Amino acid sequence: MQPFQGKNSRKNRATVKNEQVRKAFGRFGLLIACGLGAGLLPKAPGTFGTLLGVLVEVALFWLLDPAWRYPGLLSAFGLVCALSLALLPLASKHFASHDPKPFVLDEVAGYLLIPVVLANPHASVWRITLGFCLFRAFDILKPFPIGWVDRTLEGSLGVLLDDLLAGLFATLAILVLQYVL
Repeated sequence: MQPFQGKNSRKNRATVKNEQVRKAFGRFGLLIACGLGAGLLPKAPGTFGTLLGVLVEVALFWLLDPAWRYPGLLSAFGLVCALSLALLPLASKHFASHDPKPFVLDEVAGYLLIPVVLANPHASVWRITLGFCLFRAFDILKPFPIGWVDRTLEGSLGVLLDDLLAGLFATLAILVLQYVL
């Protein structure tokens, strides 16, 4: 027979504290998953998520010494990909969707792939603008194999991979345009 567990008992206080910590981490996780609120905007959350990726790139360009820009960018890209994979289940459960519109970390990662692949520590307004526009176009239009990945692969990896492919397509388009022009 178990002793009476009143509301002030040690076990109940620990359970309440664990619940509060879990809720706080859940809220913080959702805030990160929604791109610090960019994904919660009523119109075009993916576009605002991509703008967050642009902001990360520009901030790293301005804040870091040229020798540290590429390692910083690579680290940011890796962190955003890891957070995307880890936080999508939380966002999916909260928004009751396998790929919720407010979840924009995948767009941030997809955009950040462009400067990572180009490996150019000198971000120009032209390249950033072109990368942004091309990434959004490929992310929205979803040509093969981007659309196939989006429809076929389930879970966090599928949600992230379609945006990484859109970023790769945008990068290839930029390289072709640089070669032609």
